[in-house]
Amino acid sequence: MVKPDGILYTTHQFEENKTLLNTIADLAKLFSATLHVAVFNYNLTADATDYLDHTRHLTQYIDFLNKAYPEITCKDELLVGNDFEETIEKYDSKNEVDIIAMITYPKSFWERFIKKSMTKKMAFHTKIPLLAIQAK
Repeated sequence: MVKPDGILYTTHQFEENKTLLNTIADLAKLFSATLHVAVFNYNLTADATDYLDHTRHLTQYIDFLNKAYPEITCKDELLVGNDFEETIEKYDSKNEVDIIAMITYPKSFWERFIKKSMTKKMAFHTKIPLLAIQAK
């Protein structure tokens, strides 16, 4: 088994629930891996306000993570593309992350038809191990 050097954690919710984050943090601590925290923006639908908003939230989130988990090295990334899975694969080829971590959130009956799960899409698409943490 190869020791993971990088963990890519993708988020839009900027989760601060330590019960959910501890799994990712413990993994990063165990292997002294860098935690790449990324937010994805769709090229076709995002506007300047989305980029500014995500950049501001991401900076604040990295500050939160650095205070909550000072023993972990965190790196923030604003990813932009037309396809989530493809953008993640490109990021991996540049940065060689070894694990992708995502938090899944419960959806209502109708949301499951309208909004497809990005975690599920990644599970079928990626060749990189995927850690899916379910929020309750």
